[in-house]
Amino acid sequence: MERIEIVNARGESLVLDYYAPPFYLIPENIRGLTDCDLEPATVRGYQQHGADWLGTYADERIIGFSFYVHDQEAEEFYRYRREFGKVANPLLGDCTIRYVNDYRARRIRAHCTQLPKEQAHFGTLRQYYAEFTASSAFWESDVEHAARMNEIVGGWTLPFNFMGGEPGINFGTAQSRVTIDNDGDQAMPVRIEISAGAINPKVRLTSTGEFIKVNKDVPVGKKMIINTAYGNKSAILVDAVTGEKISDAFSLLAPGSTFFSVPLGRQTLVYTSDDAYLADVWVYWRNLYLAV
Repeated sequence: MERIEIVNARGESLVLDYYAPPFYLIPENIRGLTDCDLEPATVRGYQQHGADWLGTYADERIIGFSFYVHDQEAEEFYRYRREFGKVANPLLGDCTIRYVNDYRARRIRAHCTQLPKEQAHFGTLRQYYAEFTASSAFWESDVEHAARMNEIVGGWTLPFNFMGGEPGINFGTAQSRVTIDNDGDQAMPVRIEISAGAINPKVRLTSTGEFIKVNKDVPVGKKMIINTAYGNKSAILVDAVTGEKISDAFSLLAPGSTFFSVPLGRQTLVYTSDDAYLADVWVYWRNLYLAV
């Protein structure tokens, strides 16, 4: 089973499925699941035979697919064709393309560069081809992983109380480190969300020593969100309830802070602050893959 789901910026969606109407996906004609153009970077010295390899860079990813639309009822056929154009409308910005098979699911952000173009007409079936272009070369894990960096874990209980309170005193430990397994094909960015009450919070990547530190407490009623994604690096303050952006917060970052990416393999993030870990601090990430 293979299926493609398309969701636009307004939350409108459609599904292309091999078995389910109205858009019958043709699995053999899916482009961009594994194929992606690669560009090697080399340098050649004066009178050098050959060249020195500097690295390889992946180009934008082209995702194309063919599908059938059943046009036995003309009115429904025109409605389905209109529906595809409405959902894939590139004027709304990027869509989320989600690919699902029997074993895994992946997603990628892309904009439509070819609205459905008719390829063939077989009786009551019309075959179309549509194409999307992703600025990133990488498919992402379908589920966004999340970990709380200052959770109280473990602990033990003493069988007595103070000041006439409930019997039993619980002791725990603040979980100040998170282990991330990056099993993808590329170093991945993270998103860090810090709630009000955090004083001078700092998140450090132990393998490289890179860190992000805020040189101030996060104001009451606000939340700080830091995104380390290439081309989308940001540090903003948002309303803790509505999530609406209040202001940029680059000026709150300490000197030496870097928008790091997490390398391949098992990595550890360590969190420290001056508030005894009373504020909620979460880290979110998705693994990146060159092929599905």
